Amino acid sequence: MASAESACIVARKVMELYAEPFTLEGTACRITGSVGVALYPHDAETVEALLKAADTAMYQAKQHGKNNFQLYSTAMQVQINEKITLQQ
Repeated sequence: MASAESACIVARKVMELYAEPFTLEGTACRITGSVGVALYPHDAETVEALLKAADTAMYQAKQHGKNNFQLYSTAMQVQINEKITLQQ
């Protein structure tokens, strides 16, 4: 993705696809999703670090009521580190 805005457009489209009802064995069904978005090289430079950042953003999306997406930010990692420190 060239920008965060482009990534947000794609994430919104994914969320719209999730929102479309479908039929499963005669029953109308809906699913929801939580999507985390991280951008290379802004958020991370390795595949592993990029996946970790996206995973962090996904959990942030879940904390905001699920069925949405969040862009990764360093503030998210700071919150996680503070929580881990408190737990220890």
